[in-house]
Amino acid sequence: MLAALAIAYVLAMFAMSLVAQRRIRDVEDFVVAGRRLPLWMAGPTVLATWYGAGVLLTAADEVHRVGLSASLLDPIGAGMCLLIAGVVYARPLWRLKLTTLPDLFRLRYGATAEVLAGLFMVPTYFGWIAAQFMALGTVLQATFSIPLESAVLLVALVGTGYTLIGGMWSVTVTDVLQMTLVALGLSILMGAVFHHVGGAPSRLGSGR
Repeated sequence: MLAALAIAYVLAMFAMSLVAQRRIRDVEDFVVAGRRLPLWMAGPTVLATWYGAGVLLTAADEVHRVGLSASLLDPIGAGMCLLIAGVVYARPLWRLKLTTLPDLFRLRYGATAEVLAGLFMVPTYFGWIAAQFMALGTVLQATFSIPLESAVLLVALVGTGYTLIGGMWSVTVTDVLQMTLVALGLSILMGAVFHHVGGAPSRLGSGR
């Protein structure tokens, strides 16, 4: 049953990507969704980018190990960064019509700075992406009892596949669905946990 649901979920991701692909007319559509994402789509995709599987697993584990004070780094600290970026930087950067962040270095400092910025940024994202793949792979391993290497490879193929099909449009529409499911699942899980431990107030009051 779980395997059938997982297969159906993956097929739905690719189906949504194929539909999103119809919106692509040029590079700008592929990379930044034509700069015309509504708030109800942009919000979930930013949330999915910052609060992926790695954060859901590691941040929760840190709070369990250290106490509620660990949440000051993530998710509270990360959330404040997003708020500051949205209020202070988002509009000026949008007006510059950038496609990638290295474009900003080209505008300010020239083509050489753009190339160097790209060369430094790409490797730094390897670790971040690897953390997401490992986290999701670990979930698949625990759920379906498959080797971790195979689980990580499967996650990488699915994620890379639907991204290549529809670019930012594909990422956004699938993120909206995925974050809706995550929010629903976490809400149910939170209710189940509080019910199991005897209510929220007594437990939250014991946070260090």
